[in-house]
Amino acid sequence: MNLRNIKINNEIKDNFSTIFNLFYTTNHYKEDLRYQVIFPSILLNFRNNNDLRSKIRKSFSISMYKIDKEEEELNKILNNY
Repeated sequence: MNLRNIKINNEIKDNFSTIFNLFYTTNHYKEDLRYQVIFPSILLNFRNNNDLRSKIRKSFSISMYKIDKEEEELNKILNNY
């Protein structure tokens, strides 16, 4: 399991914080067969810099979830060579 987290702070901009995440893991579900999970995401946090006392915050997030699974048939073909 691997998790990376990078946070960028922009104190003088309306986009005061940007967070990049990357989660990656690989496991075996059968002998000689594995699956991989990749989950990248970005979180943008906004506020009004003209009124720093305001408690209003806005966020925007984009993410993707991808699973790659090795298939048994392909593995059998490759092992025969």
